[in-house]
Amino acid sequence: MKKILFPFFAILSLAFLSCASAPIKNIYHYPEIDLDDLSSDKYEILGEITEDAKITVKKSDLNNEQKNLNSPELALTYIPAIGDNGNYGFIDKDSEKYLTLFDRALALAEFKLIEVAEYNHADALTCVRSNVKAVEINSQIVIAAYVTAYAVKLTVPSKNKIERPIYVLSTSKNDSTSAEKSNQKSKKQTEEVEEEADDDTQEDEAYEETDESEAGIIEENE
Repeated sequence: MKKILFPFFAILSLAFLSCASAPIKNIYHYPEIDLDDLSSDKYEILGEITEDAKITVKKSDLNNEQKNLNSPELALTYIPAIGDNGNYGFIDKDSEKYLTLFDRALALAEFKLIEVAEYNHADALTCVRSNVKAVEINSQIVIAAYVTAYAVKLTVPSKNKIERPIYVLSTSKNDSTSAEKSNQKSKKQTEEVEEEADDDTQEDEAYEETDESEAGIIEENE
């Protein structure tokens, strides 16, 4: 029995998946869930979706790829294919480093299916079935992929709400030490200014007392 994967939807715009693989425009990843793990009131079946994709390659290219896959010494290179637009979808699996021609045909079909599921606000897919066939036509190979799945919408009670975390900016130890030193320096400067002001006040008072004493002496002499 498969585990339920949390629904997610991701689009990655990439230039290349790897040096040997096909140029990629978009990648869709979509989960598949097992409805046996959910009660009937937890989901809704939106409907069945069926999509297909076809690519055409030279017979010699397909044969060379098969040989390269069986011979690790030979390098795998990208094979041009008519009908491959670089939009790949992957249902309940990761994208491989190298996609064979059969993988690419299936990924094209899954991309189209995922687009329809997303358009209908589905959260996941279930009962996914796929089939890939190759037919030779005039020294060319037509690889056709078919994929079918049911789109699923998960039901969430209206009282449930998502809470967002509150991020608090933490001060590092170095920053705290620097701030403390800065505060101490400012405090010291303030105390020095106040002491200088007190000294000036005391000097002024001393001058005033001296002036008054001298004035008294002059009056007595008169």
